[in-house]
Amino acid sequence: MTVGAVNARVWLLLPLFALSCGLRRPPAPMRPIVPSSAVVLRARIGAGDVELIVQVPRGLAGQVDEVRIMRRDPAREPLSVVIARLTTPTEIASDTRVWRFRLPTAQARGYHYRAVVIARDRMRYRLSDPLAIETRHLPRVAPRPSASLVARAVVLRWVVTPGTPGVLVYRRELPRPAWSLLTPVALSGAELVDQTVQEGKTYGYRLRYVIVEPRVDVIGDPSAVVRIAIDDVEPPYPPLGLKSARDDRCLWLSWEAVRDHNLLGYHVYLRKSGSSTWQRLTKNPVPE
Repeated sequence: MTVGAVNARVWLLLPLFALSCGLRRPPAPMRPIVPSSAVVLRARIGAGDVELIVQVPRGLAGQVDEVRIMRRDPAREPLSVVIARLTTPTEIASDTRVWRFRLPTAQARGYHYRAVVIARDRMRYRLSDPLAIETRHLPRVAPRPSASLVARAVVLRWVVTPGTPGVLVYRRELPRPAWSLLTPVALSGAELVDQTVQEGKTYGYRLRYVIVEPRVDVIGDPSAVVRIAIDDVEPPYPPLGLKSARDDRCLWLSWEAVRDHNLLGYHVYLRKSGSSTWQRLTKNPVPE
């Protein structure tokens, strides 16, 4: 084969090689990651750990291949770091799919978090709004309440200071171990009256501080327990047939006997004409 024939074949292959290169499609550009209101990132903060919750609508969840949770320290890190890759939802509801991830509360403070939802074709992404966990979100231990029996109800009181979070009140019937929530909504005051107690039973009460924000729920450790026994919540009957008689030295009062074995006696009060103040005359209850 002559040199001219070889050169001719080379020149013939070059256009074909160039043509084949021209037919190759360039890689598809990756779509930008933009925030999406469809992806919601929430945090439930307890004393021990933080639960990050990613919620995705059902219609979008079927296209999800992976959920990534990103974390960034705004004071030190310009870029976010992947701390979790989740593939299987932990909860399937009628209208949403939920992915959950836990990390220690002590390691979560001061960071910003975001959830990235990646579609199965790996070319579509959805990003949640950023979620910041700040120092004010750290759980606090609620104070031990005081309990007193007033008529037929238990009155609970606790100390409230400026900046105190809301309070949830829990009760259990001793010796049963299960606690029930008395206040489905956090209280901002310093008192609760429980009128659902039953005579002859003993109850325990405790408090939890709680912070409820649009995407952050904080529940603190329970307070110490206060116990109270409901021995007799029925007030004594008033005396019937009250009569008075006087002689030269004093005024006599009499009334009908009351059949109540729990009754210790009655106190006697005096109010002078034209006054609105009652004055107790007896130091000890007068037996019936």
